[in-house]
Amino acid sequence: MIRRYLLRALISHLLLTLTFTVQAWELSGKAGFENRFFFYNPAFVGQRTNIYYPSLMLNPELRHDFSNENNRVIFAPFLRLDPIDTKRTHWDIRELSWQYKTADWDIKTGVSKVFWGVTESRHLVDIINQSDYLEDIDLEDKLGQPLVNLNLNLNLSKLNGNFSLYYMPYFREREFENRYGRFRPIYPINSQHPQYPLFESSSKAWHQDFAVRWNGAFNGWDIGIAHFWGTSREPTLQLNLLNPSNPAFIPYYEIINQSSLDVQYTQGAWLWKLEAMTRGGQYKRFQAVVAGFEYTLYDIGKSGVDLGLLSEYDYDGRNLIKAPPTLYNNNIFIGMRAAFNDTASTEVRAGLIHDLNDAGKFVNLEATRRINDNWNVELKARFIIDAPFNDFVLYSFHRDDYVQIRISRHF
Repeated sequence: MIRRYLLRALISHLLLTLTFTVQAWELSGKAGFENRFFFYNPAFVGQRTNIYYPSLMLNPELRHDFSNENNRVIFAPFLRLDPIDTKRTHWDIRELSWQYKTADWDIKTGVSKVFWGVTESRHLVDIINQSDYLEDIDLEDKLGQPLVNLNLNLNLSKLNGNFSLYYMPYFREREFENRYGRFRPIYPINSQHPQYPLFESSSKAWHQDFAVRWNGAFNGWDIGIAHFWGTSREPTLQLNLLNPSNPAFIPYYEIINQSSLDVQYTQGAWLWKLEAMTRGGQYKRFQAVVAGFEYTLYDIGKSGVDLGLLSEYDYDGRNLIKAPPTLYNNNIFIGMRAAFNDTASTEVRAGLIHDLNDAGKFVNLEATRRINDNWNVELKARFIIDAPFNDFVLYSFHRDDYVQIRISRHF
């Protein structure tokens, strides 16, 4: 009888504990149905001729705080299902981390995402995470990075700052479209057989990467200084002609040293922005910079609309043959961002990147609007104009203009 009572009590306690634990977890995220329409047939032999690509996306996030909110656990998987482009069907763990916080320091370990930078046209100094190229060619979406991150809060009399150390035991390779998909160069990229430097042939993706960063704010200035040593998130593409009937580019991941600076200065309605870096390890050391401004016009004509005007200059001094390809070698960016401040949270963004060397242009249009408290609609359009054959990046996409509509439910 006593044993039965104790067993019932133990089961009741476990059920109560489980119920409390489940309730303590916070579930959020979004799920969406995406429709992507291309304007033209593809440019290269072997690509699918489909114009319409539907897909489903799921990105939930489970979060739990415990021990007086000093400890936090986050789990955020990502899934994309594309019935036509099977390569784009992929999943990832964007976040699976534990963080412990105190007033003076915090530590995070697991899989996580880290963002550095201030500019709009290009996130030049953002280097911790690998880009999810299958998700979007703008490289804004990031794969989760295994890491240990220690942050020390430095509160001085006139300078508030943060000192961060990063240890990354594993490198995430970039996935590319195969020969059948859109957004690929004239020869497909064989991401199944990436190459590494000979002296790193044993470690490959297990090379131990490190980064350090200090960022501070004072008198309207926000400054970040960082150094990264490890495997480049951008691969150099080496043309493999061993099989002449099936040529392909092979990703080659060098070990690099990159020092960077990002600065933002707030002056009334003006935001002045700068990102700069110097990188060694990919042929010859090179420098790159993004600099510009954002000026906001508030409540235009008492309509409630805020309009941000943006302009930036992009320069990149890398060797375009022996270093990773880039769109941003000598470009001007102009753009706008309109926030209507209505009940539907309507926003419109537009940008143009103009290549000063060969006059190629990349146009990006985006708009978002809430349907109700849980649903929203997003519109995105991309256009490549006057892409010359000698511009590797733009010419690869010169027939990939598209418009995309996504309907998402937030929960």
